[in-house]
Amino acid sequence: MMLEIDGIGVSFGGVRALRGVSFSAAAKDITSVVGPNGAGKTTLFNIVTGFQRAEAGTVAFDGKSVTGWRPNRIAVAGLVRTFQKTEVFGGLTVARAVEIGTTCGRPFPLWRTLVPGATKRAREEAEHEAALVLAQCGLSDRADQPCVALSYGEQRLLEVALALAARPRMILLDEPASGLNPTEARQLGELIARLRDDGIGIVLIEHNMQLVMRISDRIVVLHHGEKIAEGKPDAIQKDARVIDAYLGGGIRA
Repeated sequence: MMLEIDGIGVSFGGVRALRGVSFSAAAKDITSVVGPNGAGKTTLFNIVTGFQRAEAGTVAFDGKSVTGWRPNRIAVAGLVRTFQKTEVFGGLTVARAVEIGTTCGRPFPLWRTLVPGATKRAREEAEHEAALVLAQCGLSDRADQPCVALSYGEQRLLEVALALAARPRMILLDEPASGLNPTEARQLGELIARLRDDGIGIVLIEHNMQLVMRISDRIVVLHHGEKIAEGKPDAIQKDARVIDAYLGGGIRA
């Protein structure tokens, strides 16, 4: 398994946010983490990616413990995430924003500025990588536009593009379809499925259950900070505990 989460627990002000959460996510799979609001999904992502420390449990990525690592170190290792809140680089074009993203984990020592042509080559490489990523995400025709000029749906795609620019082996997507219309959500789902087919592992937090059921290989269900179910979409869809957690509705393909 590419990502292994074992016994994660954390509390806030005496309230248990996560209790003994364990599951694994394979490379080249889409693993969705679902549950009602307040179930602990984003808290779990924060712990996995180093933005928050757990009180109990461990996280391993590609066979190595990353428990306690800083977020930048985890990203350089190949585990990259997006966030619920859409943020754009106001003063940058779409292409330039993604070019900057390609520098993640690729330092450019000061001494290299003394090598003739090194800076130019580095910029050209970043431009080439950014162009490939934008094409992958369907944003090539927006490359020269300011990031703030993108529609909300395009900004969501840009977030995925920025994650891809870091050359991840696994991406954690936190509610990428939030606020999207059905057409945009379908296009996003197609992109996520293509990334999986290209060999990038995906762990997805999402409330759009039609999307989740359509593209997931496995689903993990959290409720009140605990894992209550895990399995393939067809099994999750019929699980009584899952149906009860969602008040009997919404779990439909």
